[in-house]
Amino acid sequence: MIPSLSNKLILIAASLTAVVGVADAAVAGNWDLVAVLGIVLGLQVLLWIRISWGRPAVPLRADLVRWLGDRAVAGGEPLERVADRAVGAYRTGLTPLDDR
Repeated sequence: MIPSLSNKLILIAASLTAVVGVADAAVAGNWDLVAVLGIVLGLQVLLWIRISWGRPAVPLRADLVRWLGDRAVAGGEPLERVADRAVGAYRTGLTPLDDR
């Protein structure tokens, strides 16, 4: 997932909805629903942590993602490592060696 502002706003809205649901279910004494909505809220918090502190996402065209995936499978390595090498090689071709 690309951690864009719109995705973060959707996640915040869903989390606020879950918080309201937990509060309402607690007032009504529906503890099963409190547990379920609490789990949903916990998963949303984990998702927020992942998109906020994880590796930054760089959107690529679909054909480039397929190419990276094919290279990763052929080399038996993670797609991220292939992407890092590809960007590094491209950068080396564009910038002088002392500009790092």
